[in-house]
Amino acid sequence: MNTLLLRSRILDSITVALLLLLAETASADYLGELCWTLHITERNEVQTDESYVVKFGVTHMGDDYYTLQGYALVEDPTILQAAAVVIGDTAHLHFSSSEYHPDDLSRDIAIGNARLSLSTLSGPFFGLNTFYDPMPPTFTDSLATGTMTLIECPQDSSLN
Repeated sequence: MNTLLLRSRILDSITVALLLLLAETASADYLGELCWTLHITERNEVQTDESYVVKFGVTHMGDDYYTLQGYALVEDPTILQAAAVVIGDTAHLHFSSSEYHPDDLSRDIAIGNARLSLSTLSGPFFGLNTFYDPMPPTFTDSLATGTMTLIECPQDSSLN
């Protein structure tokens, strides 16, 4: 057998073995659903009192890394995703969301951060939001701060 062909087959076998090993060790574990109340206490430095519930499916990616996919329990679907890293006794979340309002064709996008205590899975958050209104075309930015509190998921946690 040709030396190059033999070398190629050996490298192919090693590559397949490494891919199988990596696929086995890199598997993620779905942990289930968790819900939080997001209580917004300040928007653009003005006191407010807004609350809504978010529901996430949580996946442990390995070590101290987690992903969360979910939605806000509001009239129009607000889809959320987050990455979490546990450092010490705190889960640091980075999240993003998007929402489409079919009635008036407006849209929202947001990014934010939360620091949740591992003992309560609750803590402070902030979010930067951009709202687009097509009539007339305008963009409005806002900053929201408040608390994120772990709750039992509502029995009917479908979109309203």
